[in-house]
Amino acid sequence: MTALIDPDGIITRWPRNAADKDAVLNHLAARFERGRCYSEGEVNAILKELPGPARQRQSDV
Repeated sequence: MTALIDPDGIITRWPRNAADKDAVLNHLAARFERGRCYSEGEVNAILKELPGPARQRQSDV
């Protein structure tokens, strides 16, 4: 998993297998407040702030 997320927390590449995808999605989920409902626009705004492949893979989130 360290090959997918660098020490600064930036996703370096999008994972191929399900287990790694789950780990990356959990990493992304940490940016959101638990229990709060977000509109699609709010989610997109948060994801657009991210550098790297996560921004390009919004459909997986």
